[in-house]
Amino acid sequence: MKIYVIGHKNPDTDSVASAIGYAELLNQTGREAEALIAGDLNKGTALALKKFDLQSPRNAAEVQFAEESVVLVDHNEAGQWVDGLVKEHVIELIDHHRFGDFSSAQPIYVRTQPVGSTSSIITKMYREQDKVPTTGTAAMMLTAILTDTLMFKSPTTTDFDREMADWLNKIVRLDMILHAQEIFKAKSDISGMKMTDIINKDFKEFHFNSKYRVGVAVFETVDVSGPLARKEEFFDALTKIKTEKQLDYLIFSIVDIINQISYVLVTSDEEADILTKVFGKKINLDIMELPGIVSRKKQIIPPLEEYFASLS
Repeated sequence: MKIYVIGHKNPDTDSVASAIGYAELLNQTGREAEALIAGDLNKGTALALKKFDLQSPRNAAEVQFAEESVVLVDHNEAGQWVDGLVKEHVIELIDHHRFGDFSSAQPIYVRTQPVGSTSSIITKMYREQDKVPTTGTAAMMLTAILTDTLMFKSPTTTDFDREMADWLNKIVRLDMILHAQEIFKAKSDISGMKMTDIINKDFKEFHFNSKYRVGVAVFETVDVSGPLARKEEFFDALTKIKTEKQLDYLIFSIVDIINQISYVLVTSDEEADILTKVFGKKINLDIMELPGIVSRKKQIIPPLEEYFASLS
């Protein structure tokens, strides 16, 4: 039976690269596998695939899953699964995020580490099994480590990530920082994009305290002036998405990866109340500035989870 390796909805580079990387590793070890994506690619990921002459994986929406045929990478929460997936399909899980509402009826293989990128974990698995990824796959996983760690500046970065990146770069031989800047520049380009598409490109849904559905979207850019100048358009789009997804709250952060500042757009009094209590900063012209906060996984989600847990 073919195994499908799938990242989260609204795939980022790590979600795509870790699926490609683990599917290739499974194939190298005699298990038929295919990487899939759960949505459209962002411009940075698309550029990386083109640069390294790789085809985009198929969209998971085209696949009918057999029972016990899916490996989840770079996510575990049901709100981030591809549509049509049920937990009985899942046989393995590889991730670097917190565990939310995941459970399984039968024991499954689970591997998680608190590191900067799922691609770092999968790179280590290649080394443990004395395997080497092809150059294109190594390049994608290296790109994922660089982008997920914000060029090693994110607080999620570990020495483990740096070690895995160095090992991959012995295969790829890139100027890592220049390459990462090229990918971030492409990802920052919002020309020709709808506001809803920009928000959904890096949107994740969390179920806090088993009863609050909270969307947290991030847009990382090397130049915040363009997106901030269009904040009123973002407000309209955020209101629309919140209603369509039936969320209790929706938080959207524009992250300046150069200056390491998040600009959170505050769309309602309810979000304003939560953000003020959680982060303790003032809101000016419907924007809360959060210096030094750039990681959703490590700096935004944990205090939100603690806040909602206090409401029980």
